[in-house]
Amino acid sequence: MLRRVLLLFNTVKYLKFIQIKYQIYYKVRNKIRNLLSLKFDYSKTPPVFEIIRFDNFIQCNICYNGLGNFSFLNLTQDFGKDIDWDFIKYGKLWTYNLNYFDFLNQPNADQYGAEFKILIDNYISSLPALKNGNEPFPTSIRVMNWIKYFIKNQNKDTGYLKSLYSQLYLLKDNLEYHLLGNHLLENGFALTMGGVFFQDNQLFEKGKKILVEELNEQILDDGGHFELSPMYHCLMLHRVLDLSNLLDSNAQLIEEYLGNQKAFQNKINEYASKMCSWLRAVMYEDGSLPHFNDSIDGIAPAPIKLLEYAESLNIAKIRIELGDSGYRRLQNKKFDLIIKTGKIGPDYIPGHAHADTFTFELRIDNKPFIVDMGISTYEKNSQRHLERSTNSHNTVMIDWKNSSEVWGGFRVGKRVYGQIVNQSTDMIEMSYQGRATGLHKRKITLSDNYLEIEDYADPSTDALACFHFHPNISFKRNNGVFDFAFGSITYSDYFDLTSTNYMKSQGFNRLNEAAKNIIWFNDRLTTKIICA
Repeated sequence: MLRRVLLLFNTVKYLKFIQIKYQIYYKVRNKIRNLLSLKFDYSKTPPVFEIIRFDNFIQCNICYNGLGNFSFLNLTQDFGKDIDWDFIKYGKLWTYNLNYFDFLNQPNADQYGAEFKILIDNYISSLPALKNGNEPFPTSIRVMNWIKYFIKNQNKDTGYLKSLYSQLYLLKDNLEYHLLGNHLLENGFALTMGGVFFQDNQLFEKGKKILVEELNEQILDDGGHFELSPMYHCLMLHRVLDLSNLLDSNAQLIEEYLGNQKAFQNKINEYASKMCSWLRAVMYEDGSLPHFNDSIDGIAPAPIKLLEYAESLNIAKIRIELGDSGYRRLQNKKFDLIIKTGKIGPDYIPGHAHADTFTFELRIDNKPFIVDMGISTYEKNSQRHLERSTNSHNTVMIDWKNSSEVWGGFRVGKRVYGQIVNQSTDMIEMSYQGRATGLHKRKITLSDNYLEIEDYADPSTDALACFHFHPNISFKRNNGVFDFAFGSITYSDYFDLTSTNYMKSQGFNRLNEAAKNIIWFNDRLTTKIICA
């Protein structure tokens, strides 16, 4: 109990005042509304508006299979005709996905037109009583999906438009200032798009204000999203590109009803350029991304699709060196190494951060070799804690303590701040002094046919280094030497070494066994990977 209180204290002290203010405000406001039995109006009448254009956007993954059968996060549920929109058996993220309505814009959506009408009708009648569907995050994503679908199908159903308009004002009344980060950005994108759709200045200006402030805060100078998750970077880039598309496709109508927004559109395009630059800087040759922080394939649009989308919108192609995101890359003809060197994420919203300072992924001959474990769940359970822990990453754990205090599914107490001590085109040296774990230094040197990792920890501590290998990698061990198909790994100056297995995530709720090495050392460990 005392440890939990200390963790909570260490977490709360990093929060922004605005988060605490809105947490208190919403709790008090909701209690008053409940006492007064105040109900939200779900049938607000929208203004008279002109139909806008929204073409050639990226389609969503197929997640509706017909006849009430849905597949999200590698889990399928067959509801038949009776959809439980608050279905919770597979966890809250699955329920959120059900309420997003991504399926309206999946590639084969045309064949389900009649079913989608039934689903929308059912949802509108169910919405006032729903718990999850009325939350601002799924509302944000749902209204954007409805807007795309209604435009594509030229749907002018009065009931649908009333519900959509009402949901936008419900969202405006419940903005996620208590969470900030990607949540508030999604709110901003939804209100801005809704404002364009209905030519509603109040919605548009509120959404625009959020985006101007939050994109400035959340998109770093090197173009990375500040939560430092490649997956969330792609999700936010997708929204930026959609907004660029919407603003450009309806420029004349927007100027007539919402004023001249050319400066705003130019700013959105600048963010798109920067974010595409970061994406190209960390993308592997096969188009995939490292799985640092909360990141896994199959959730966000594929990087290649995003870059093609950007090109179709004539987004300027620029190149920015990796910088304040803390990501660094060492490459030659043989090795491709991506390293996380800096902060674990923004101090006031580290919910998607892991205790993974100085972790890395390594590809040899463009094939994955040392990989990140990835994530398989957002549930607050032992698996979630394991996947965020230091010993589930390719770095060093000291005295069996996480480098940053991850807890509670999406919380972090004390955290470390990595520093780059020295770097060149073929070498990087990093260091941090953890308040709970002491000193860790790591130096990585790249050569034509070998890669060397030197780890140093305080001699008074017990340290262990972990290396997680791709499921396709197998070894033959001879003491401290591990031979694999195209080379070998040698560990020096250790006092114990264990080769074991771990469960590599292949997506949410999908795991695959792979090899892992754990090496114990006192003060210094040298790891050398040699390839022919």
